[in-house]
Amino acid sequence: MTAQEVRQIVDTALAGCSVSDYPSVCVSKTDFGTSIYIQNGRHKMRFSDHSVTNFDRMINEEHYPIEALPTSLEDIKRIFSDDYTTLVLKNGATPINFHMQVLKSEAHNWKTARVWYDDVVEMPIKLEELSNYNIVSMGDLTKKGDKRFCKVQVKKYAFGAYNEVTGQIECTRFSSYEGYEVEVSL
Repeated sequence: MTAQEVRQIVDTALAGCSVSDYPSVCVSKTDFGTSIYIQNGRHKMRFSDHSVTNFDRMINEEHYPIEALPTSLEDIKRIFSDDYTTLVLKNGATPINFHMQVLKSEAHNWKTARVWYDDVVEMPIKLEELSNYNIVSMGDLTKKGDKRFCKVQVKKYAFGAYNEVTGQIECTRFSSYEGYEVEVSL
């Protein structure tokens, strides 16, 4: 889980509150436990798995149990654990917008992969080229009448991570989990 994912969790947790446009989300991991702080100006909220003893914090912060966040405490702790690292994948030299927390001891097992899958898209196709496509269903002619709107099965890919030891696949997005093929980058 990334800091951005924590932000999304916080967004969900605050959906029913009157807090918006907060500039700061940070997490503290100490010997006492884990706390997530959300601050907008002087307004500060604290989601924590342990009690508060600091008088200044008691008066100047709103306090909530960490269970109020819609995720497990273990997921939150994992983000800040020294045993985990963020797996950063690349397409050649270009980083992919994909981040995943993995055990440091297992990071070398994960490889960048293209995961090919079948998807259905709707597109206008020239009448003389209809036989070139795997058509799922046909729709109306275009206004000019030279093409027909069709739902067509096409092969797409999403970037993901492939664990060479376990065979596990994690993808950035996936339209279909059936019949996928994995192409691992070396």
